[in-house]
Amino acid sequence: MTQNSITKKNSFKPRPLIWETQVAFGDCDPAGILYFARVFDYAHKAFEAFITETKIGWSYWFKESPDLVPIRRAEADFYSPFFPGAALTVQIQVSLIQESSFQMVYAFFCKNKLLAEVKMVHVFADPKTLKKKPIPENIRKEFSRFLIQSSGT
Repeated sequence: MTQNSITKKNSFKPRPLIWETQVAFGDCDPAGILYFARVFDYAHKAFEAFITETKIGWSYWFKESPDLVPIRRAEADFYSPFFPGAALTVQIQVSLIQESSFQMVYAFFCKNKLLAEVKMVHVFADPKTLKKKPIPENIRKEFSRFLIQSSGT
């Protein structure tokens, strides 16, 4: 496995993207377990990999976009410890798209065991007023390809 690689999962719509990495020794606490806040760093790296794989592209999202897209909410549920050197597989999906915000879900696995799940809500904002604004249609359309379909729809 190549560190920090991304592949498309071989499944039907919606298809999560898979990002692979390794738990770094320096990201762990003295007990030898991933320091809890680092999971958000890994989730953001997975988001960068996700954007790179979309039609939007990393350069547009992080350098050229006229919009601000800050994280409004971030939460993590931990189910098992992350140990240094562990090979991680992260499933990346969009779980909700609203008028001005979207939610990403990152499921962290090691040897097919779910270690944690991170959810982050991003909101589109006007850079001058800092007020929320609608998600641009091209981004809404692209993110919809990765949207988890709920059983109620």
